[in-house]
Parts: sequence; structure tokens; C-alpha cells
Amino acid sequence: MPRSPPCRRLWPVQAPLAELFSSVDGGATWVEVTPPALSGTLGYANPGAWWWIDAGSQASSADAGITWTNPARTAAIAPLLGSLKVLDRDDAWFAAAGLPALESTIDGGLHWRLVGLPQALT
Repeated sequence: MPRSPPCRRLWPVQAPLAELFSSVDGGATWVEVTPPALSGTLGYANPGAWWWIDAGSQASSADAGITWTNPARTAAIAPLLGSLKVLDRDDAWFAAAGLPALESTIDGGLHWRLVGLPQALT
């Protein structure tokens, strides 16, 4: 059976109260990265393009979390840890913390739209 080529970049994983590391050489070396704040959540469009969002602010990184843009004010609500899904440079969504809702953007986070989820049948 043919073997898959080795991964050249590794995707970071977010866990509460954990240190965050990034590798751009398939895991041969690692560097610790620091998001703009300990609160909020991270999402990744690709191994190099990261987003961070928290209630009322967001930032991005084009170098796998080594440097970040200054946090910008946004109307986004508090996200559920680990729920930010970045599809591409414009489109993303996350689950709201404590609400049965998602927030989504189609313009790179300039505007966020709250999307209610259906109530569970009881």
C-alpha cells in the first residue's frame, strides 16, 4: 500500500489553559505562539492563516501565530472554545458560548450575523 507523503505543516490544536505551539517543518522544530488574549478561540484557514476571536474583538495572523494584527473591535458575541471554523479568507463561523446559536461572517469578520439554531424536540 502506498504511503502518504509526510506533513509539511502541522495544524495547531487549542485546549483550555494550554500552551500553543506551531511547526512549519513537519514537527522537526516548534515555536510557542501567543494569541492576542487568553480568552477567545482560534481558527485556521490554512496552517499559516490563523484567526482569533473573542466577545467584541478579533485579530489575525499570516505567519502561523508568530505575529498578530492589533485586535479590532467587532460586534461578535462570546465564542465557544475551539468552535471557530475558518473556511477561507472571507468565510467563517463559530458557536456562541451559552446560546443555541452560531455567528457567521462572509466578509472576513467585518460583520457578524447571529444565526439561531432549532430547538431540540422534547
